[in-house]
Amino acid sequence: MSDELSLLIVDDSGPLFLLETVTPTVLTRDAFGVNFVITANDLGPVPVGTTTLSLTSVYVGTDDGEVEAFPGEPLEVVIGGLSYRFVLLASWSRSYDAEINLQCALDEILSYEVARVEPGTASTIPLERPSARGIDNNACSSAPPAP
Repeated sequence: MSDELSLLIVDDSGPLFLLETVTPTVLTRDAFGVNFVITANDLGPVPVGTTTLSLTSVYVGTDDGEVEAFPGEPLEVVIGGLSYRFVLLASWSRSYDAEINLQCALDEILSYEVARVEPGTASTIPLERPSARGIDNNACSSAPPAP
């Protein structure tokens, strides 16, 4: 199943893989429930060009309760008795310098992937972003001049 920029793969045991690229969708709700991933703690501002991103962690609902996840730091979690590798890919909201006229593809994002694994096998090696890519994937450009 897919919902625009999201993907869910299931088998007879349940979710095998879920990718949410922008924000939680009906696919997350169908796979793991309504409050599976919720915004948690403010990790501070990061200047990006003439905008500022406010980074956040998230809480992930697991069989053992909520677990805090941080961007780029994979976790192994148990959900519905099955083991999954959860990776928070991005979680931020953007604020603008009022004096600059920009167009940005996204003003906020909550992106993650969830993949079923055998218990104890999820890689928890932190992800690294290529140095040429900004936290927001270089998603802003100058707005076109007013007509």
